[in-house]
Amino acid sequence: MVESLSRRLVVGLVLGGISAASFGLVRQRQTMTVAPPVAIPRSAIANAILEAPQGTSFTETVVIYVGSSQCIWAKRPSLRASVQSILDSLQVREARRGGYVTAVGIDLAPLRGQELDHLHAVAAFDQFVLGGDVLSRGLSHIADLESADASQTPQIFILMHRAEKVSARGAALVVDVTGSTLLVRKVGLEEIKQWVASGVSVPATDSL
Repeated sequence: MVESLSRRLVVGLVLGGISAASFGLVRQRQTMTVAPPVAIPRSAIANAILEAPQGTSFTETVVIYVGSSQCIWAKRPSLRASVQSILDSLQVREARRGGYVTAVGIDLAPLRGQELDHLHAVAAFDQFVLGGDVLSRGLSHIADLESADASQTPQIFILMHRAEKVSARGAALVVDVTGSTLLVRKVGLEEIKQWVASGVSVPATDSL
């Protein structure tokens, strides 16, 4: 399944912290004492964009896991093994092509403090989106919210982003996402497991 997503986004990629280039971090705001910022290593694609000349184009394969800390299927060991197999396979594929993989974890459950624990247990995601159920900002970017299975968990989406470095301002980059293509969507644990067993096939992107 290949579906073109026509929206054009101008986003800021903040370095020295968790990347929020595509989906951002969605969470409820509470009054709290904020600890001093901690430097976090930049991702491979962030380093590459930082070092590249202005106007350089990039492709990024985005693996999006949609789950819930309240979903029994999303807690199965076979789900975790499947997600890891998907990430490993696409990392190898993109390394050969000179591309990059970003892993995004979305937990649709109401915010009760278990969502990050659930996502950390599934895989080492680069970005997180928490809460919101079918109104999740992360989900609304990629799924048809009118469909009956829009918020079913677990789900896997594979997207390809085409981006261009616009400018750099200090520690921040401005990246223009000029295109986004949905390559794969798998709904439900069994469908995800079957896709992994068949070799994690993804449509060729050279002609997209």
